Amino acid sequence: MKAQIGKLKLIADHVLTTNAAVVNITKAFLPGKSEATRIMVNCEDTASYVLDETGKVLSTIFPPPSAKSILTLDYCFATNRVYLLLANGSICVYQIDHETALIENIYNVSQIKAWIGFYNKK
Repeated sequence: MKAQIGKLKLIADHVLTTNAAVVNITKAFLPGKSEATRIMVNCEDTASYVLDETGKVLSTIFPPPSAKSILTLDYCFATNRVYLLLANGSICVYQIDHETALIENIYNVSQIKAWIGFYNKK
């Protein structure tokens, strides 16, 4: 008999089918809730997965080909978007309404620096 440890077992079962090591697991909470309602799994091959609280994969995220690694990923309930911070400093915004996430925008480092400079002048 196998030992099963809740939701982490569901994540492990899913990730084992992808043949990629897990680099990071992040949980997202709705305001006022103590249980995570979204779980983001970042794998060694740079693919990421958004799962619901039962472990069902809601969306698979493939970063742009130029991405060497993902530093962090976060989920926003208000916009239903996932934000990836890449090692080169770029931020990718994904719509996760489908099985495969759709990239909505990529903000590169020069754009971010320009915005910071603009807002610091005010």
